[in-house]
Amino acid sequence: MSVASRVFGRYTSVHEIRLGEIRMRSLIYSSVSMAAAAALLHAAPALAQDDPLWSDTGTIVEESWVDADGHHFTDKEVVLQEGTRYRVSATSGDIDTILTVFAPRSEEVVGTNDDGPDGTDSVLTFTAPKTGPYRLRVAGYEPDQFGEYTLSIATAAPPTPPQPFTGRSETVVWTVRDGALDDSAGDDASADYLIRLEAGKPVSIRAESDDFDVVLSLFSADDRFGDPVASDDDSGGGTNAMLTFTPEETGDYVIHLGTYEGTGTGAYTISVQK
Repeated sequence: MSVASRVFGRYTSVHEIRLGEIRMRSLIYSSVSMAAAAALLHAAPALAQDDPLWSDTGTIVEESWVDADGHHFTDKEVVLQEGTRYRVSATSGDIDTILTVFAPRSEEVVGTNDDGPDGTDSVLTFTAPKTGPYRLRVAGYEPDQFGEYTLSIATAAPPTPPQPFTGRSETVVWTVRDGALDDSAGDDASADYLIRLEAGKPVSIRAESDDFDVVLSLFSADDRFGDPVASDDDSGGGTNAMLTFTPEETGDYVIHLGTYEGTGTGAYTISVQK
């Protein structure tokens, strides 16, 4: 696995660190934390999930770049590997951080997070869809927030495999499953269920909750982290979701239940009619 990074903005020096397959090249806004680099050198041979692959400090100042909403920010470019699941965190004792990850050489947002499980720090977990230089943007929640932050990258455990969808028969045509979302794992709360569908036979999926705004998506099991074949936010009445889909091919699909903007926890019910 390799990690290469650089910070956009003013810089004073270029540093390159090599160890096995880990490579980092940083254009530093002010200075490189050589203590952090030394720690990486000692820890790299025994890296495990959630151990930092790399971390560095940065500073948002009045002269930093400003986005369209007036938030000061800094960008860092990091080469990530296709198919690897990463956990990126931005922590600060000075500012309420907002972390955004952009796809290689584009303005496409892979993910964004304001407040992770630990207060106002930001945590984002995702699987890199392709190998290339991803932009990591750290901004202050308020337009005039300035201060230091620490940006860290670690490998993350693979997502929990989808559960086979089974449940009680509420009526002749609906199969119903109850569950609950929580954010104890530190990621956006969600649930995945595996279901087999037959070509040409429509399926209706409904997701309801009194505790959060439901977002419902259906993916091909072979492309679970790609684009959904169907999705819905509020067609189930209020903040509930409902979608109908007719597959062209018989196969396995994944029902993904999430929350609007990645926030919210609580009880839910999924119903399937096919």
